[in-house]
Amino acid sequence: MRKSSKLKTQSSKFLEQKEFIFIAKYANWLALIAILIYSLLVWWPTKLLPYHWDSAGFVINSAVDLLKTNFNPLIAPYSDFAHPPLLIALLALSWKLFGQHIIVSHLLMFSFLPILMFSTYLIGKKITDSILGLVSAFIIGTVAVVVAEYGLIYIDLPVAALGTAFLAAWLHRKHFLAGIILSLAALIKIPILMLIIPILAADFLEFGKKKLEWKKFLPLLLPITGVVIWLIYHKNVTGWWLVMPGRGSLIPKTIGQFLASFGFVSQNLLLNQYRFSLLILGLSGFLYVLSLNPKIRIVKPVSTLGLTIITGIMFFTLAGEFGLRYGIFLLPAYVLTMMYFVHQALPQKLYLWPVGIMIVILFLFTWHPKIAATQDYEFRPPENLSYQDLISIGRQAALFVSVNFPQAKFYGGFPENYQLEQPYQGYVDQGLDFSLCKDFKPELDKIQIIYLHPYSPTQIPCRQLLDMVPTLPLNKFEKNGKWLELYMVDASATAQLIKTNTDSAHAQEP
Repeated sequence: MRKSSKLKTQSSKFLEQKEFIFIAKYANWLALIAILIYSLLVWWPTKLLPYHWDSAGFVINSAVDLLKTNFNPLIAPYSDFAHPPLLIALLALSWKLFGQHIIVSHLLMFSFLPILMFSTYLIGKKITDSILGLVSAFIIGTVAVVVAEYGLIYIDLPVAALGTAFLAAWLHRKHFLAGIILSLAALIKIPILMLIIPILAADFLEFGKKKLEWKKFLPLLLPITGVVIWLIYHKNVTGWWLVMPGRGSLIPKTIGQFLASFGFVSQNLLLNQYRFSLLILGLSGFLYVLSLNPKIRIVKPVSTLGLTIITGIMFFTLAGEFGLRYGIFLLPAYVLTMMYFVHQALPQKLYLWPVGIMIVILFLFTWHPKIAATQDYEFRPPENLSYQDLISIGRQAALFVSVNFPQAKFYGGFPENYQLEQPYQGYVDQGLDFSLCKDFKPELDKIQIIYLHPYSPTQIPCRQLLDMVPTLPLNKFEKNGKWLELYMVDASATAQLIKTNTDSAHAQEP
């Protein structure tokens, strides 16, 4: 009986060992499959979403222009910055090959979440093991702003994915491949070149301990050279280098402004949307490990990631402009660094799974929270799935006016300008007659409809217009706190107002 029990125990251990060997052997493939399945589940509901905000105003319109001009000049015109047009050109080329359909645009975006997550996984595996890599990858994949950007056709998620792939390749000592990847990233958005700084800094911090391998840095000249060539080309075509002349600057000019900018960037990047949980766990893990071993030496990949976070925060602090989507490429470094210290503090590697699952569940609550109705102007774009609520009310309003008032004259600001004028954005079948509120002119023989909402500075003249012109409430569209109102100009009251003003003017004449 004892012999039988012993054989069962040995057999069980043997099977567990075989299972572990199988998982270890195929860890990369299993991780990739899990990441692809997750990415497909997140991407699928967005595959037919109309274009939205800067995606519509910059990327889509620039791609349309490239098609019209047959890619000559190769410039993305709808921006105040000299953004290289690689992603936009790929989008336009995809349309040329497969048709200008919304699903084609979303298919182009599909690969970038898997690239971001799998690159994060590879970095984590390089630092310690596949558990750190996969846990960190899924934490990154559930950050609300990452999920939000996945449904938009914009440059920040692609550049973050390629930037993380660059770090993964570099840390795996694939230096030439890393140089090529960073070149592609820089030809989407130039600031990604800042990743060169922590790479250099991490090596120079070790200078003196071992010989500096300067030849490995040569591939980093590829992205720098590519950007220089691009800027020369851009200057020859447009007449300006990095920033359009006349655009204001928010660069901090005093210590107070610098500290305010630093606090804003740090809070938005490290703390908001429950990311403070990462900081608390990571610092706790670090302090615990430090208490056990005061002479702890941080491994080079982790110091590189830490320097990446510091570099990014300082860059955006000095720039004076920051939206969380700009900093997506810094989030893998943040997550991996914090989870590394948690990993080091835990008595067993497998304990990292429940910690990671709890963080993922916490992050899920930030995806699409219930929001109270907007009371004041709110110009900052949503950093979660609330952007889909803006799309929803825009679609409802566009359908309502295109069916009931196709011949009307519409006044508004952004984003209704592209929603009503440009059918390829996905809101109307045929373009409608639209002008900005600041250009309003009474047309008594025509139906005039005014859009009102609090989500763009271009709407301020619309609010002022409603205070001056007699109107009738026409309709209101709401979704999870986001709202949009339509007002019809009262033609008879407007005519009477014009007559009264005219009579008053004549009466004052000598």
